[in-house]
Amino acid sequence: MLAVIVVLTAGWPLVSSTVAGHRPLAAGKAITVGPTTQDSGRVTVGRGWSVLTASSNPEQYYLFSRGALQLSVRYVSLPRSGEQGPLLRGMRQVLRIGNPGVRPGPPLAFVTADGSKGLMTVLYGPGRTGRAAVVAAPTRPFAIEMVLLGPPSAMRAIVAFGLPVLTSLRFSAAAR
Repeated sequence: MLAVIVVLTAGWPLVSSTVAGHRPLAAGKAITVGPTTQDSGRVTVGRGWSVLTASSNPEQYYLFSRGALQLSVRYVSLPRSGEQGPLLRGMRQVLRIGNPGVRPGPPLAFVTADGSKGLMTVLYGPGRTGRAAVVAAPTRPFAIEMVLLGPPSAMRAIVAFGLPVLTSLRFSAAAR
């Protein structure tokens, strides 16, 4: 009986991560999301992040985790290049559908690693907090939308480990 407990205790995290499709990522790993090299954005993750392979499609979206944090990075087609206003409305709709009960605060301007301008908002909800950001590609009709959520107790982790990923966004040379 003791052997079974030891095997389950030691082996369960490995089995759980394999079944869920968690693939650990190396610190500094750049992840590209988008259907083509011209229409893509790239974020860089730090230490401790994993990609949930069963919940990711490199052409459209990725789902990442780091402890209690979950980060989605999504490619969004736009009718015209560089539209910011409709992006915020669209992000609010996606939040309502994908994360019921989570509500965004007022949008704030921010700048990504390559100098692109985007909008970020604080997220509030029962048992969850986080950030959402959306950035339109400067010259191509698409945007990258990112939603970072965790429990209220993870606010330090959101700031220390999540915000650097959000601000690491770079667009491909063709989209600049």
